[in-house]
Amino acid sequence: MVGDLTYQTPSGKISIAETFNVVSLHVDRNAASTPDKIAIVSQERTLTYKDLESEVSKNGNVIRSLGAKKTDVVLIALSDTPLNVAAFLGTMKIGAVPAIVNPASSAAEMEYMVQKSNAKFLLCTAQTARHIRKEKHSIPCDILTVEGKVEGCFEYGGRLGSADSNLQTFPTNRNDPAYVVFSSGTTGKPKAVLHLHKDLVFTTYQFLNEVMHATAADVYYSGSRLFFSAGRMFSLHLPLMSGATTILASARPSPDVI
Repeated sequence: MVGDLTYQTPSGKISIAETFNVVSLHVDRNAASTPDKIAIVSQERTLTYKDLESEVSKNGNVIRSLGAKKTDVVLIALSDTPLNVAAFLGTMKIGAVPAIVNPASSAAEMEYMVQKSNAKFLLCTAQTARHIRKEKHSIPCDILTVEGKVEGCFEYGGRLGSADSNLQTFPTNRNDPAYVVFSSGTTGKPKAVLHLHKDLVFTTYQFLNEVMHATAADVYYSGSRLFFSAGRMFSLHLPLMSGATTILASARPSPDVI
């Protein structure tokens, strides 16, 4: 299909160009228009949209330097931190395909998700990598670690400090794969569900405009984790695509944390 893809909604027309990477609506546009606006608040750090653009680019450059190419799947098994978001968006920025998964998954579950998604990389903490090694599960992909080094794995976290903070957004097609979500497995084992770059635009903007009547002044917090669809929508896609602020908490969402 050539030319813009346009849908008429109750709140107006939504158009997507043929060459389109949805990261541009999460980061690029906001970094250009409101660079000093707070994008993410967390226990670890606070990021403006300009900061977020830099962190996303650093992550994209590191992932690409390790060999990730267009449509390669990268599993991200981290808690809800700015690094998780930056790695997710950085992976999409280079045209690769991220999938946020439960960092508390067992070694067997990690192995299953890597195989099911045909992932080329698994990004996790050194503690998770050691657990996988201890359980003697074969993870058929490269393991990238943060918060420490593990023999046989690539140290990811140490490369971020010296990574280039400039990165051109890869010109994906609107019908290219953007990210993978694993279903809950209610009817069996979890299924790897692929989403395209255009998908988020129609689902997110209609919800933002016609249900939430959202504005850039809004602040979001979700008790649901990023590896759940609801958590990712309310902690990542909805706030960033509307230029708002999201609050991330790596700790379990107990009443005290909330």
